[in-house]
Amino acid sequence: MFGVPEDRTPTVWRHKVDSAHRFVANNDVDVVDMFRIGRYSSQKVRPIIVKLRTVWDKRITLNSCYKLKDFWR
Repeated sequence: MFGVPEDRTPTVWRHKVDSAHRFVANNDVDVVDMFRIGRYSSQKVRPIIVKLRTVWDKRITLNSCYKLKDFWR
């Protein structure tokens, strides 16, 4: 996932990712793990890898990912 603002507190950006998944899928998505890639820098926004529990959640999320442009506004 791209575009989630940087924050040193993981719970802040994790909550934003969960909210984005809830918005896209229209229900709660079971996330196994999520983590940022790369070294922290306040000038950059690092991508986030999100591991989902089921393939169905992944399909719903990827088929509806075009809705994310409305979420980040």
